Amino acid sequence: MNAELLTEAIGLVDDRYLIESEKFCQINARRKHVWRNIAASIVVVPFLIIVLLMASVPVFAATGNEFAYDILYAISPSVAQAMKPVNESCISNGIQIEVLSADIGKGEAWVYLAVRDLEDSRIDASTDLFDSYSIRVPVSCCSASCRGIFYDENKNEKTYLVNLWWDESEWSPHGEKVTFQVKELLSGQIELLDYELNIPLSEIDPSPKEKTIYKTGAGGDSDPDNTNAVVMDVEGTLYHPLPSVWITGVGIIDDEIHIQLKYENSLENDAHARFPIDSYRRSVYWMNDDHSVTYQEVVLSNEIISDDGIRISADFWEYGQHTEGNWEVTFRIENNQ
Repeated sequence: MNAELLTEAIGLVDDRYLIESEKFCQINARRKHVWRNIAASIVVVPFLIIVLLMASVPVFAATGNEFAYDILYAISPSVAQAMKPVNESCISNGIQIEVLSADIGKGEAWVYLAVRDLEDSRIDASTDLFDSYSIRVPVSCCSASCRGIFYDENKNEKTYLVNLWWDESEWSPHGEKVTFQVKELLSGQIELLDYELNIPLSEIDPSPKEKTIYKTGAGGDSDPDNTNAVVMDVEGTLYHPLPSVWITGVGIIDDEIHIQLKYENSLENDAHARFPIDSYRRSVYWMNDDHSVTYQEVVLSNEIISDDGIRISADFWEYGQHTEGNWEVTFRIENNQ
């Protein structure tokens, strides 16, 4: 729950009391003091709710309640981070994340983290955090990123670099705490680069059946304000480049080439594709009802079509192993300059 949700809750309390008070005044207009009492409660009740939340949330956050901590962080990041205990190493699901070192520069910091498997071989050179990580600092003027930089096969360990940068006129990080959280890891990447797609004219539908879908994602020059998109209504398999990747149809709509792809369990294996940028126009994504299948329709320039069809190369990826956990480390930024 954040400030916006609190405001919505308060709004519901107001409406309820206002409606009740209006009915009561219609029944007995002479008892005007009742309206004053109800009006007072409209102010007092939400205030008490806020006071109770502000008093109880820090207590639950201090005991390690993650939901309470999220609420507190939405209200006051500085207080939330101050309550986080320093813990530079953690283990979840047999995998350890440890803070190795931190280098501090002018308006920038570099933190090195080691991810190692203590029980199996789920960490490899391809291990990815699957965009499941978050980096929390006590201010809003700091930006952050994370990327893998080195894999040690002998240690079964991958090193990640967390980069922080901030406005020095707004924040001095000396002694402040940073929290790094991860929920998912991917490994065992299958990579198929420069895969040649030779699509004959007989497999290109000049007037494909169409349908309207609700977009879950988009890229290129897609309209960001439109939640719907018109795509091909196709079934079947034309090509199957990877175990979880299918090309289900190719067609022409409005003088542009449409290639539709299907990814099975992409929320767990990150199956995806990339087409040449020089012919790429846009793409849209949508999912089936239970989110087990993700669809993508890629739109390319019609310049790639020739008398005998389409010849184009594409790159495909997916991961073979998906590991969930609850990794969290908290460390201080110390300025040694």
